[in-house]
Parts: sequence; structure tokens; C-alpha cells
Amino acid sequence: MFYKKLCNIEILTKAWHLAICNSRRSFLDDSLLFEDYAYKLEKNLTLLSRKLENGVYNPEPLLRADIPKSSLAVRPGSRLQIEDWILMYAIVYLLSKEIDPKIPDFVYSFRLRKHPKKNYIFRDVDIIKFPFLKSKTIRRRVVSFDEWYIQWPIFEEKTIYAFQEEGYEYMTVTDIAAYFENIDHMVLRDILLRYAPKSEKIINLLIHLLETWSWRTEHGRCIKGGIPQGNDASSFLGNIYLIPLDKEFEKRKKNRDIVPLRYMDDVRIFTKNKSDAREALFLMNDVLRRLNLNIQGQKTAIIEREKVLMDLVDPEMNDINVIIDKIQGKSISKEEKQEYFIKLKEICKKRVKITKKPILKKDLRVFMRLLTAFRMINDGYMCDKCVKTITLNPDGKLLSNSIKYLSQFPRKVNSFEKVQDLILSKEVLFPYQEANLIKLLRSAKKVKPEIIRYAKKLLKKKDVFLYIKVQAALLINDQLLIQKSINSLLNIFNNESNTEVKKALIPGICQLGEKGQDQFIMDLITNPDYKLSRIGNMLFALRNSKEKEYIKRNIDFCFGEPSEYKIRNNLYKLEVIKYVGDISINKELLNMLKYIKNILPKNDLLNNRVERILNFLKFQIKDKERKTVL
Repeated sequence: MFYKKLCNIEILTKAWHLAICNSRRSFLDDSLLFEDYAYKLEKNLTLLSRKLENGVYNPEPLLRADIPKSSLAVRPGSRLQIEDWILMYAIVYLLSKEIDPKIPDFVYSFRLRKHPKKNYIFRDVDIIKFPFLKSKTIRRRVVSFDEWYIQWPIFEEKTIYAFQEEGYEYMTVTDIAAYFENIDHMVLRDILLRYAPKSEKIINLLIHLLETWSWRTEHGRCIKGGIPQGNDASSFLGNIYLIPLDKEFEKRKKNRDIVPLRYMDDVRIFTKNKSDAREALFLMNDVLRRLNLNIQGQKTAIIEREKVLMDLVDPEMNDINVIIDKIQGKSISKEEKQEYFIKLKEICKKRVKITKKPILKKDLRVFMRLLTAFRMINDGYMCDKCVKTITLNPDGKLLSNSIKYLSQFPRKVNSFEKVQDLILSKEVLFPYQEANLIKLLRSAKKVKPEIIRYAKKLLKKKDVFLYIKVQAALLINDQLLIQKSINSLLNIFNNESNTEVKKALIPGICQLGEKGQDQFIMDLITNPDYKLSRIGNMLFALRNSKEKEYIKRNIDFCFGEPSEYKIRNNLYKLEVIKYVGDISINKELLNMLKYIKNILPKNDLLNNRVERILNFLKFQIKDKERKTVL
């Protein structure tokens, strides 16, 4: 019965929305933002459902990346293929409503919201019929996990309350070494079966997925351990894996005066004496060993009395959080913005000391929180500091936050020039870091010719990290390309073996003339790689006047609540739609582009691309009207 629910189209559609929302925070972006799968979404999900019903579904390999840490170390990052992502969320849906009620209340990570009537991970709403929803809408109306930015502060508050108000003077803290990498699949299966015994078939499918994605030994043997990092479905499973530890502390609470608290693998045990603190640590070590996990000795400690407060409370971080709470979801006046700016600037001067050494630990957390606050008041004060910091510290989380911040201020020309100089200097230590710096340049007001030449060289090399090639291709695609450049991209496309890189090249090749574009689309449709064929079918629909509803929906999507980001990522569609032989569509697109040109901030690259499409449409409409008169 439960497995039949997994094949339900409504559940798969909701899982699609969650996968798309999660993909916007993924380690590795999809170059077409899964638009090709969204075309004929219902049909694609129906085919997925049938494969599940017939027991013939096979997961695809992960896209992997080494994500840098603060030091020279890395952690494994990955991205699931879209159907695997959908399936993971559908499985989590069915398991979560059975398992969540059995998790103790002192666990604050990935908990279901407490709905008045239903305790579901999804809400039953009619919005699922739309292929794309805003992340805010998905979080508010589809997903039912409590968000981390709600639960983490509660976890912190409970921690401080235990020390300050309840008189617990000892805090045992630990860190689990390589937590996600060491999750044992068979142990995870046993835990899931214990708490969701009616879902054995679904659990077996989940373990099959995880084993497919596991690392292999040099002899090809599956390690049967580790789960993909970088998606919320995996985080839910990671949370479940520590239930045995939670249950042991639940028992210990009955005969010891302790307060256990947990957020994912961040475990804090409060006691009133050192003896109980040591016992808690020994118990933790024993349970984790049985889970095939190890405590990281350097980060394990029993913190006493006043040192607890020093470890937990950061006055500047609290001040930043107060400002963010005041701004969140509200419009603020110029006077309020100036007031917040002054306070944030003071905190920055006090805590952010950029020398030749990287910012670390508490100061790094303050720095990243400052980025969020300055971004919310739309002030680019931190731009130069961002560039200096990511030069010194390759940490993946810092990199992600910095790029999100910098991309909001493309007019900070000096900062973007420094980023370009950094890329050309070849001093970037990690491929993932370089890929994201190239990605950042897509929002720059101006890109140096040397960068474009460098990006072209990267595309022609064989031994370059996949994601660097993808971002290099997307950067080149944004340029106004002449025929020679388009032919060069087409040649690289034909010689490239990796599907993800080929996908990233497609938007640039869509700048071909009408006949060349038509031939390229037909070649895609007949390509033996089903992913490329699917993109070909989507592009063909954008050229087909019989698909008027789909074309108009795409035009509306491109220009509804327009932004540079949205227009830039959808220009390849407009390059295709402009050749549709329907004058009403031509006129609608022309009017929309005229409107966009007037309201968007000036961006030379974007304006040149838009201007070329406008000129073509004007000529085409005029020509068609002349022929109609004749």
C-alpha cells in the first residue's frame, strides 16, 4: 500500500517542487534549471511512476564535487539527477510522517511542522499544477519541515536557557568525524525499518539508491556507506540516523539530571556535575561506535561554568540577528536603513579584521551573518571585504554566501575587476572555487576580453573539472556572439563527451540563424542521449506556432516580475521564440522586450542581446505585414 503511494502522481509532483526549491541551493546548478524536464512535466512524472510500478527504475550516477573547507581539506559534495531528486523527496514524504512523531522533543533539526489537522511534510494544495513556483511559495505552502532559521535559534535559546536559568554548569560537546560520509546503509535500513515497519519496500528502494551512489573500491566493490550531501532529503535521513543516540539519552534522563539537545550532528549535553558529564561522553562514544561513527577528539570537550557562556553567547552576532529580525519581510524607510547600516558597520569594524590570515570560527560566522544583513538592506559595503576574504579562505559555505552577496551589486566594478584578476592569476586553489567565481562574473556589468578568451580555452581542454566547463560555457553564452564564435561552440559541443557540459553549451548555440538553429534543434531531438533529446523537444515546442499556449506561458514567465537574472537565464528561449511564424506571438514578444529595456538597470551585455532580438522582430513583423497587404 505504501509503495503504491510512492507512485502517486500528486506526491511525485509535490516532490518535484521540493527538488526544484532545493536545487536553488545546490552545490552544482543545472545549466537549464531543469526547464527541459518541466516541459511535459505531467508526462515525465507519469513515465517515472510507471517505472516505479514495474520495478524497473534505475538511479543515475551523482554529479560530484570536492567542496573546500577553511583549510586545505575538502568534503564531498554532489547533485542528484532530477528524477532521483524527485524520488528521494517522495520517499522522505512517506517515511517522515511515520518516523517524526517518534523522535524526542529535544531534537530540533528537520522536524515536521505541527499542523492542526495533519502532520504531513506536504500540504494538499492546488498549486502543484504549476511547473515552477517561487521558493517562498514552496516553503510556505508545500514543504512542512520547520526551516533551519527558525529551529536553529530555538536550539541555541534552549542551550542558553539550560545554563542560565536551570543551573546546568557543564556542557559536553562533540563533533562526529565525517558524519555523512560514514553513515552505514545497513544500519540506516535497520533504523528505518524499526520506526517505519510498513514501508519495507520503499526502504529497500532507498537503500538501493544510496548503494548506487556509494564510492567504489579500486576493484569495483560497493562500500555501502555514505549519503549524498547538499540536499534536504539526505539531511532528513542523517537526522534519523542518530535516533538510537536520542533514545539512549531519553533513557538516561530518567535516572540522571541531564538536558540533552541535538541539531543534526551537533550534540550538546548539559549536566550539573562533571561526573555525569563524563558519563554522557562515554555513552555518546559507545552509541556512535555501534552506528559505525567516531567522535572527533579535537572538537570534543566538557566545558565548565563561565566558559559555557563564553562559548555560547556572541553579543555582536545577537545584535546582527536583532537587526535581521526587524528587517525580515518588511519594507524599511531610508532613515531606518541608515540606522541599521551604521550599527552593522560598527560591528564589522570591530569583528572583521582582514589581514594576511583568513577569518575563522566565530568571526567567520559573524562575517557571513553580516553579509546577510547588508544584503537585506541592499548595501554593497562588504563587497571589497568579500573578495579579500574568499581569496584567503576557500571555505565552500563562505564562498556561497559571498557570491550571493556580490551578485546583488554588479555596479561595484572595482570588486568584480578584482575577482577577474584573481581568476586570471591562477592562484585559486580549488576547482569548485574557480567555477563559482566564473559563475559570479555572469552578473558583472563588464567582463574583460581576457576572461572570455580564458573561458574558451577551458572549454577546449580535456582535463578540466566538469563544473568549471559548465560555468565557462554559460559565461560565453551571455555574450553577443558572432557566427564564427557560435560555430566554435557548435564544434566544441560535437566533440564534448559530457552531457552536462553539452547542455551548458546549448543556450549559446541558440544564437544561430533561423536555418542553422532549426537544424541544431532537429539534431538534438534525434540525439541518442535522452537528456539532449528532451531539450531538443522543448526547443522545438518554442519554435512551433501550434504550441502557442506553451510559448506564451514562457514569455509570461520570462517577463513576470523581471530581473536581470531571470532575463539572462531565459534569453536562449527568446532567441528561439523570435523565429515563430505567428505574428501575434512576434508582437507580444516585441512589446515585452520594449518594456523590459526601459525598466531594467543598464547592462551592456544584456541590452545588446535584447536589442538584437528587438531589431529582428521589428523587421520580421514589418515584413509579414507588408506581405499581408500585398
